[in-house]
Amino acid sequence: MKRWLSLIFFAAILCCFAACGPADTPRQPEGPEDGSAVTASEDTIVTFFNVGAVPQVNDSASCCIIEDSGKLTVIDAGMNVNATEEKIVQFLRKKGYSKIDYLILTHAHLDHCGGMTYLIERFDVGAFYYKTCADYAKTNYPNAEKYYNEIITLLQAKTNEDGTKPVLNESRQEITEIEVSPSSSFTIYYNQAVYNGDSSFATADGKIDYNYYSFGVKYESKHTSVYFGGDAPDALDDVLLGQVGKCQIMAAPHHGTSGPYSSQALLNEIKPEYTVVQGLNRNFGADTKARYEAIGTKIYTNEDYGTVIFTAKDGQISVKTEKTPN
Repeated sequence: MKRWLSLIFFAAILCCFAACGPADTPRQPEGPEDGSAVTASEDTIVTFFNVGAVPQVNDSASCCIIEDSGKLTVIDAGMNVNATEEKIVQFLRKKGYSKIDYLILTHAHLDHCGGMTYLIERFDVGAFYYKTCADYAKTNYPNAEKYYNEIITLLQAKTNEDGTKPVLNESRQEITEIEVSPSSSFTIYYNQAVYNGDSSFATADGKIDYNYYSFGVKYESKHTSVYFGGDAPDALDDVLLGQVGKCQIMAAPHHGTSGPYSSQALLNEIKPEYTVVQGLNRNFGADTKARYEAIGTKIYTNEDYGTVIFTAKDGQISVKTEKTPN
């Protein structure tokens, strides 16, 4: 009898340990990597993803990710290359993001829109900002219509996890400011004359270079300001100059390519402390590089530094890069 009572008592103790767990084993904290909600950073974090300077892509590409006030803004999404698309997804997943609050497409060139559908399929989307042409026959890039249609069709069919639908916002004014939080916003710029088919922008064959349709985007928070040039040439200066103002960080328009990009007038107004050239160094024109160097900005290129991450707080910026230049 005593033997049975001892067994019963021992079994009861085991059940207690199984239910309560060892007293000295702390519960593992939940964090972004276990799928919990992202924690709002007190800083503004701006990441220029290395989406162009990779062996699979013999070209330059653009993607800028901004984390601010608990909101996620993504400007462009690089090429449609699985390796880089998945790298962006894993970067955001590791931080705990399941939703892109603001998704902005500067224009539908493949090196800016190629990864867009990949992101849309894997994340909830709050709002999408874009602008289509009235007449694609006037552009020198007929695939733009195809890419826009694919993206818009996918967004229209999408339902987010919370049952909401992405909001599609086609810009109607040359300068449009969107509030992200009480202390941050982004502004979209484009040149309406281009969209009106102004012949002064056309080449001898009557076509308008599709880069002319690109947005410029400024993001401003209480910590910093960023200008993302897309592929917009100097024709956008008609709208930008006197409006965009100084920005601490700038992404060189059209990857720093030579030609009608990164005008001296625009650089003099923005006066960036830091400049990022997304993509391959061979596309960074010597004349453009000289203009940036002349204003004393610190230049980071994706090919030399890999992904570049700026963390800003109260105007002070720290920079982290994926690699060190050779």
